[in-house]
Amino acid sequence: MQIPSAPDATSRSTTDLGPTSADNEPTATATTSEILELTDLCRIESDMACDLLFHFTDHNSDAEAIAIDCGGRGAATNTFCTAGVEPDSPHGWFSADSMALGEIVGACQNGDMLACDFLFVRSPVDSQFESIGLTCGGRVPVATPNCRTARPS
Repeated sequence: MQIPSAPDATSRSTTDLGPTSADNEPTATATTSEILELTDLCRIESDMACDLLFHFTDHNSDAEAIAIDCGGRGAATNTFCTAGVEPDSPHGWFSADSMALGEIVGACQNGDMLACDFLFVRSPVDSQFESIGLTCGGRVPVATPNCRTARPS
């Protein structure tokens, strides 16, 4: 299944994003089917899905263009589609002072696995937010770099 092209959008930077693993720490990746799922969610107004899609897609890909354009809404003004989330580094992490983080943490802890993955992927390395995301909101005792597929209960 081919992802259709999105309009050219340049409101978000395309710098190197997310945590890397020089010492074999868990890192998040996405399969083709997960990219397609995130693309669909991004298009139906899930801003966190757009922010995750941006992290996982190849530079200059159709999926990246969809993420940059917030699924056709063109809402990204500061690197993130998710309202109330502010950038804090050239690596694409969010600022710990972002207004929306309390709501995102709460969503993760209440079972929204997309919110948990957002916290892991877009948090500063070794932060409290990354830890909440890695444990799927406290649902698993060990690091799980992809709560959406692990689907812990």
